[in-house]
Amino acid sequence: RDDEHPQRVQFGPSRMFSLVTTSGAANGAARVFDAGDGPVAGVVRFEWDALAWFEEDEPIYEHPRNPYARVDALRSHRHVTVAL
Repeated sequence: RDDEHPQRVQFGPSRMFSLVTTSGAANGAARVFDAGDGPVAGVVRFEWDALAWFEEDEPIYEHPRNPYARVDALRSHRHVTVAL
């Protein structure tokens, strides 16, 4: 946990946490909303700017694509088979 004091934001009290991986740590990358009666109690929200986001091997900068609106072919290091 990054802070010892809960923060009060729009959806209720929350606490910030770091994400630690084998390649390093992202401080304050996860906001966990405290359990209770709020609309997002128990939900974890990731801070977009604190992390590097990818769809397969391609970086994304604004938001993920909507898979219900279109289908895109993306570069991937994984072997993919398409059968009809």
